[in-house]
This record gives sequence, C-alpha cells and structure tokens, in this order.
Amino acid sequence: MKKYIRTLFLVPIVLLAFACDFGDTNIDPAKLSDVDVALILPSAEAQTARNIGAIAGRISGAIMQHYTGVDAQPEGYSNYIIDQNTMDTFWRFGLYAGAMKDCDDIITRAQNENFPHYEGVAKVLMAQNLAMATNFWGDVPYTQGFQGAELIQVPYDNQEVVYNQILQLLDESITLLSGPNGGRAVGTDDLIFAGDVSKWIKTARSLKIRYLVQLTKRSGSDAWDEINELANTGIIETIADTPTFYFDPNFNNSHPIAGYGLDRPGQLVVGQYMVDLMLEYEDPRFDKVTKLSNDQYLFYDSNDPNLFWAQFDSPQPLITPSEIQFDLAEAALVKGDHEGANMNYRKAIVLSMEFMGIDQEEIDVYLTNVPTISSENSLEGNLENLITQKYMSFYGVSSIEAWNDYRRTGFPAITPPSTASSSLNPSLVIPRRIVYTITEKNTNSEEVNAAIANQNGELMDVDTWIYK
Repeated sequence: MKKYIRTLFLVPIVLLAFACDFGDTNIDPAKLSDVDVALILPSAEAQTARNIGAIAGRISGAIMQHYTGVDAQPEGYSNYIIDQNTMDTFWRFGLYAGAMKDCDDIITRAQNENFPHYEGVAKVLMAQNLAMATNFWGDVPYTQGFQGAELIQVPYDNQEVVYNQILQLLDESITLLSGPNGGRAVGTDDLIFAGDVSKWIKTARSLKIRYLVQLTKRSGSDAWDEINELANTGIIETIADTPTFYFDPNFNNSHPIAGYGLDRPGQLVVGQYMVDLMLEYEDPRFDKVTKLSNDQYLFYDSNDPNLFWAQFDSPQPLITPSEIQFDLAEAALVKGDHEGANMNYRKAIVLSMEFMGIDQEEIDVYLTNVPTISSENSLEGNLENLITQKYMSFYGVSSIEAWNDYRRTGFPAITPPSTASSSLNPSLVIPRRIVYTITEKNTNSEEVNAAIANQNGELMDVDTWIYK
C-alpha cells in the first residue's frame, strides 16, 4: 500500500521544491526543535529516497546514458562538465546536513532513550546514504562527521574504512532489529514499512549483499562466499518485501524525476543507448519508460500516466529483489554454476518487470529474446549479458548502482560522447568519480587536500580505492 507524506508529516518535513537543483533537499525537523524520533524518521526516509532519484540520479544517469542532457545543466552532465559546484547542495543538504544528520540524530536519541528499533532503522538508512557519498567521492567524512561546531575541520575517512563502517552499520542494525523494541515500537511514522522490522532486517541483509558485491575487486572470493551465505538468511525476494518510498501526488512533494520533468522541460531525455537496448530486445517496459515526441525520447510527459517512473507519486525503492537476484546470479557465475546463475538472472528480469506491472505473457516473450547464461559462453560474455540486463532494470530505480557496476565490471559497453569535455576528465573515460565540492574546499580545505593526496587526485579519470 502506498504511504504518502501526509499532512501530519508535512509540518516538520516540508520539501524545498525549488532548491539550487530542483527538489534535492528537505527541511530537517531535528534542526527546528528537540523533537521526538518519530518526527525525524519520516524526514530521514524522504530525503534518502530523494537522494537516490534527484541530482545524484540525474548525474549518474547522464554518465551511464540512462539519460542524455540536451539543454542547460544536464547537457553539461552528459559531457562530463560536473564541477565543484554541481553537487555542493547534494553534499551539504542532501547528505551531511540532510538524511545523514537526521539518521545521526535518531541514533543518538534512540541510544539515550533505549529505542533499539529506531536505532536499527536509522543505521540502515545511514549505511545507504554513506554509501552514496563514497560512491561519488571515495574518501569522505564519517567517523568524526557529526560533531558540529566542536570540530570545524572534519577529517575524512579513507574508502576502505568507509566500507567497513557501512557493513558494520548494517550488522548492528540487524542485531538491534532482531531484539526487543525497548518499549517503543516503530509505527506509522515509518513511511516505508510502517514499523515491520522483519522487512527492515531483510533490507539490511540485502544492502549488505550490494556492498559486498562492490567490494569484490578488493575481497575476491571471500566476498562472494559471504554473499552466498547471506542469501540463505532472509533477504528481500518479493515485491511485497521491497523497501519502497512513495512520494506525494502533488508537485511540491513529488518524485524528483516527475518534478524535474515538469519544472525543467526540454533539458533531459532518455539516453539513446538505453533506447536502443530496449528496442533491440523488444522490451515491454519501453512504453512505461519513454515516449517518442518530436524525435526525442521523453522521460516525462504530464499527459502520459503510463510513464511508470515519472508520476508525482511514483515509487522510489531503496533496493529491489531484482537487484539482489542479479547479484546472486553473478555470485553463481563466478563459482562456475551456470545453471544457478541463469535461474537467478531470469528471476531478476521477471521481478523487475513485475514491479512495473508488466503482464506475464509479455514477460515470457521477453525471456525468449534475451541471452542465456550458459557454459557455452565465456565468463566475460556471460557477465556482459548479465550486467546489461541489470543496467536496463536500474532505469528509474538507481542509476548510481548502474554506475557502480560499470566501474567494477566495465559493462554495459557504453562509450564517452564525442562532445565530452576533458577539463575535469583528461583521459576522456567514462567518469570514475566526481570532484569534491566547493563548500568543502572553502571550509575544510586541509582535510579535502589530504583526501585528494591519499587518492592520487580527484579528477574524474581517477579510480577510488574500491575499483582500483
């Protein structure tokens, strides 16, 4: 059932629809007064969902050619003009003074008042936002990141430490949510699961699988072994288990994809690479993703209720069972289990389509069109087929995760546009990272410079630790 941001919650979490880049931030209730954790949680959830789909989604989507910018700022994104100003608002108000500050407030207050289930949910959300930060910048603040005025120059943690913290947050959340609630249950203030902690536990385990997959270039077989173990402990496997945030059916509190489409028409279209893939495979999701108008494939049309991801009240999953099945397919593939890999791969495709309401008959036809994971193919060939289908399923869900897969595997086989700028990307590769933000450079310069030196640079052709 959809759980909209109702009037009860709009008082403390009014969304700033016209921030520097449309709909990227909300007002943090914890900054307004000493409020109860039940009033902070909706804000943390709303901003986490917004962080996935707003400017971070547009930029990673442009990099990964889910979208193409054809005017104004998005045209720059597609040409790798993503400078120190571009994601400044996202860093400050989406992450560190936004969702992550809300999560830190909930964790502190829940610890002080013995509300372990609130602490557990907040740690799941904190892990996901911290992961988004390190996905863009590599080394970022965390262990000393929320001390306020007590610490003016905030040290950065290296990316290896950050990933360890992400996994620790998820482990701690599972332990907290598996125990008693301390006399204070999470309730309808939880706009994602309405207090169903069993689903939050599944979400935590599933997110752990995601981040272990990202670590496989560093951890190798150990990470794949842990992923296979987690698969048998209770993860999200159905649409009903999916941690989904539904935005409100009005412009001011709308899904950022729809809000951007209405507020900034003509700036962004569906990428030609994505369009060509869907046409090649006769993808039944096509009409729910885009429509052709004046030789452009639109991602938004106010008169088209069929565009699944571009309605004001469209869903924003934190993670999907489809993603997890693709991950398990890859885990089976690297272990040489082609039959198991193909089973999980096909299940992942089905779950993606079911989430979007595609009929079973159309799904069955599509499955005859896509490549099979088979021992007759090379490992690289099987992996390319798997990641390409996963990439298609990430449209509207999380272009950030498609970008993570690309940096880890080199798939799908996208190439930089001929118009790409080399000013921040001298090698003209598909960007590997984003430069640090202007506010951090102005107010925390010593620590930023140390982080840049630790990573051998900050330009977009420099790999962060996890993908080296």
